[in-house]
Amino acid sequence: MGGGVPSSGVDLELTDKVAVVTGASKGIGLAVVQELAAEGAKVVAGARHLESLAGIGGVTPLAVDLADAGGPEELVGYAVDRRGAWTFSSTTSAPFTCGSTAF
Repeated sequence: MGGGVPSSGVDLELTDKVAVVTGASKGIGLAVVQELAAEGAKVVAGARHLESLAGIGGVTPLAVDLADAGGPEELVGYAVDRRGAWTFSSTTSAPFTCGSTAF
């Protein structure tokens, strides 16, 4: 795993679970993506820039700006289209609303 993120050595039982991560291209968001992917989760990673997400196995990246009016719905729709329903999300960007649901 890149970025010097220490492994906990604990099986989080995330194999084949679907996660949606926002703010996924740097900092905490990227670390979350890397750890979830290393644990076997199928990650849909939303970020404005995708370069740092290239080549991470189990990650489906989407270039999206959640500050744009349609951005949150685009990310949710993409996640559902690509992976079906998701198990959980990790919001490491500013909070956003999709329809009547706030993340």
